[in-house]
Amino acid sequence: MQKVLYRWVLEWPSNEPGFENLPETRKGIDIIHFKDGKIINKLTYTKTSVEIDGRRMTMHPCVPA
Repeated sequence: MQKVLYRWVLEWPSNEPGFENLPETRKGIDIIHFKDGKIINKLTYTKTSVEIDGRRMTMHPCVPA
């Protein structure tokens, strides 16, 4: 079995209430497990804070309606 650790940065227009369309940055990592050249498991972790328009903010959990 092989593993890959991949760091990523997502930059896009925010859709957070009150910050719509301001630049947002999220950071995280993926851990991907391979066996015989095929992905058998993928785990994704992301920080619990985001940066919107250059300001760090704590993410709030999504609550289903």
